[in-house]
Amino acid sequence: MEIKGKGHGAVRRRTSCGTARLRYEPIRPVGIGWSFRLRVERLAPDGEWEPVLTRDYLVRTSDVMANPGGLASFEERTAREAGYRRADLPIVDSPVFA
Repeated sequence: MEIKGKGHGAVRRRTSCGTARLRYEPIRPVGIGWSFRLRVERLAPDGEWEPVLTRDYLVRTSDVMANPGGLASFEERTAREAGYRRADLPIVDSPVFA
């Protein structure tokens, strides 16, 4: 169900863990790190997952190794742009940086 948030006219979507998720898709390794796609997806009435918002990111391996929680800011920002709270979304196919 959708409700209007307070301030700035933002729309917040309230969800259970079964109706929306964050999904990582690796695009390719690059010289300094990894390029990947982060999608916010929701479960459509037909039972298929459909994208709500897609963002591509380049992450430097040294940044992730120095701060393992560094991807959380990408997740927070992407979820917020799609109108969700990061804490409400399970992560699917989380990347592994080697």
